[in-house]
Amino acid sequence: ELKGRIVQRDEGSTADPSTGSSHATHVSGTLIATGITPVARGMAYGFQNLQAYTYSNDVAEMTAAARTLLLSNHSYGELAGWRQNPNRGGRSQWE
Repeated sequence: ELKGRIVQRDEGSTADPSTGSSHATHVSGTLIATGITPVARGMAYGFQNLQAYTYSNDVAEMTAAARTLLLSNHSYGELAGWRQNPNRGGRSQWE
């Protein structure tokens, strides 16, 4: 679905992109999966050049790339925002 269609742009970063991430892979598939498995076809299934970055040094990298970006998605992880924490009496906390 994604092979040969993603370019890792910051391989020298402190984060290790070779380990992969199920969340980042899922987001990439939602965006550009070719549809080899028809139900897995991405929204932009014809797109051939997804530029991938790790979370390390993201502000500087996105600033440098901004002039030529068509779209930017920042998938930092599955939990982001407010959620209830049962360990804190159910109070909400920012993650």
